[in-house]
Formats: sequence, structure tokens, C-alpha cells
Amino acid sequence: SNSNRCQVWAASPTDVWLSTGKTLRYDGNTVSEVGAASIGLWGIAPNPVFMAYNSMERWNGTGLQAFPLGLSGMIHGLHGTAANRVFAALEKSNGDGAVLFFDSIGWTQEPIPAGTGNLFDTYAAPTGEVFAVGKAGTILKGPRAARHATVDSGASAVQWRSVVWRQFRTGERGAL
Repeated sequence: SNSNRCQVWAASPTDVWLSTGKTLRYDGNTVSEVGAASIGLWGIAPNPVFMAYNSMERWNGTGLQAFPLGLSGMIHGLHGTAANRVFAALEKSNGDGAVLFFDSIGWTQEPIPAGTGNLFDTYAAPTGEVFAVGKAGTILKGPRAARHATVDSGASAVQWRSVVWRQFRTGERGAL
């Protein structure tokens, strides 16, 4: 469980967000509580800011907008490269992991290799790749924009919008 997890994200010294189970925002003078409890936090300067735990909310600069996920579980990590390209790592209530994608309209679950366990964090690189990490040393490497790839025939890769999500385990050799 990540109930004691703490994340910080800042757009500037006068716009700092802290996720400690509750979501706090520092405006340069005061600290105020914003929205629901969260353990996942990420934003684009100065907004939107995404916060997540059992639900997903987006701060638009003046208020919060909630987004239904259609999944039951806990969102641990958020990261993106733009307001319309945000990824989330999810620990589903059945013990499986999930990667969610936000396109500025809503969240969708992406197909990842079957049997992927809980996922705890994501990183979206400026070059297009997305990494999700999780239980038992799992590392998923996913979509790279504007690249076409062939689907691997093994159970460790699946097609994702013309690209492949690959699953690695720590200790395995090979390039990510």
C-alpha cells in the first residue's frame, strides 16, 4: 500500500502542490486543501493539475473536474507530456495492473500484457515512450508517438495504437 506516499509538483515557487493522502496547494502565502484525497499528482504549468487516488480529478485553475474511470482500484502514479497526453498507473482491486490514458476528454484503459501485476508509477518521456513500473520489478515500456511497430507473437507484448507495450522484469537482460 502507498497510503504513506508523498508527492510534490510545482509550476512555480508560488504554485506548489503536495499529495500526502490529502491534496494541498501552496500559493506563495498560504496552504489550502484542494479536492479529494490523493496519492498521485502531476500537472502542466500552471494548470491543469491532475490528482488521483480512488478517483481522478483535474484542477483547471479555478475548480476541480471529476472523471469517471470505469475501474475499481487505486491510482498511484501520473505523468504526461501535455494536457492531452497523460498516463496513470493503477492497482486494480483484483490485483492486476492497468495503464490509463487521458486525451483531454476522458480516461481509457490501455491494453497491456496479460497477467501484469499492480502498477505503481508512470513516466512519459518527451521522446514519446511511456514507462510504467510495478510489483515484482515489472517495467512496461509503451507507446512512442508516430512510430509503427510489429506485434510480437509472445505473451509479453500487445499492440497499442500502432505500437507495442513490452514487459520486462528487473534482472532481465536487454535494452528497454
